[in-house]
This record gives sequence, C-alpha cells and structure tokens, in this order.
Amino acid sequence: MASILLVHAEESVGASWAAALSAEGYEVTVVQTFAAARAALAASQFQLLIADVRLGPFNGLHLAIQSRALGSPRLIVTHHTRYVVLQREAIRLGAAFVPSAEKNWRVLLDAVRQLLPSGIAYAHSRKWPRLRIERPLAAIAALREAHIVDVSYSGIKLQFDEMELPPSAFAIDVPAANLHLDVNRVWTSGPNPFSCGVAVLGENSGWWTFVDSIAAEPHA
Repeated sequence: MASILLVHAEESVGASWAAALSAEGYEVTVVQTFAAARAALAASQFQLLIADVRLGPFNGLHLAIQSRALGSPRLIVTHHTRYVVLQREAIRLGAAFVPSAEKNWRVLLDAVRQLLPSGIAYAHSRKWPRLRIERPLAAIAALREAHIVDVSYSGIKLQFDEMELPPSAFAIDVPAANLHLDVNRVWTSGPNPFSCGVAVLGENSGWWTFVDSIAAEPHA
C-alpha cells in the first residue's frame, strides 16, 4: 500500500482528507505541525508528502526543502489562493501545486493518482522493523484505554475507541507486561479506528525485551 504523509494545521481538515485518501487505497499518516512532520519524515519513508502552504511560522515549501534533504518523496503543496512566487518555487522543487482540497477534491485526488498508483505494495521503511501484534494489547495511554497494535524498538501504534487527540507527550502503561513508557506523539489518523503513532523516549531495556518477545512468537 502506497504511503502518504499529510500535513495540515487544522485537525478536522486533516482527518477528512485522510479519510478520502484512505478510501482510495492509500496508507495515510496525519500530522499538524512542521515539527511533527519533520519527526515523521525522520522516522519513516513515505512515497508522497502533501503539505499545506500554511503551517504556522513555516510553510509547505519549507517542509518540502527539509524532506528533499532527507531523501523524501514526491511532493504536493496545497494552497487557498494563487501565490505566484510559491507556485514557481514549488515547480522548482518538483512539487505539484494544487488548490486546497476543501474547495476541489478532484484536483487533489487526480494529482495523487498521477504521482502514486493505488493499492501497490511499497516497503514502508523505518529505522527499526515494525511488528504487528496478533492480539491487540490493552494499555493505558494518556490516562485513556487504548490498544497497542504494532511495535518497534523506537515506536508504538495505538488505537483508541474515541477520537480525542492525545497530548504531545504522555505516558503509556502496559499492565500485562509490567511496563511504563514515556512517549511523544508523532502522528494520528482516523476516525475509524482512531490511531496514534508515538516515539518511545530513551532506551528502555524492558521495552526492547518485550519487542524481542513479540518477534519470537510464531506467526500463522
């Protein structure tokens, strides 16, 4: 499945864009800030970056420049009005420069389809291999019930029953493994299910041992 990093400052817009792209068969990771996008690009490799022009003190082209330095993917920059200078710079960087999908979904989806084939399996490279847990593991994350669905030495994918954004930094307790972890939120996607990717802080030997035990389990 082709993977997309989607960056938009408005949570509701990012969630609606992600839902539409997921329906097209893409794997979508959603973040809201320039810093979170940089962290996601450093942790994983994506086939496509979609970034809105408006990212607080930065813009989508700043992120495009950063992503190029990290050997990143094809680019789409979305905008709300026609910025001639930004459009020229986007073209120089090899990025598509398309109207905001809030106004014209077809333009964005057509641009994505031109850049990425839907439903084709790509290797989603990470610094550490990600392991799927056969039976989701109950956890308490940011004082809420959650389930761990896959793991690596440096990260965790959580699923929540309710769509409520966790704080940027929080704790996870895993009672079955007697583990307490401090994590930073990296990305979210949803709403069905509402998922959250986190980076595990520090080198927690207990967590690494737990991940090794998952890797050693027989898989069907």
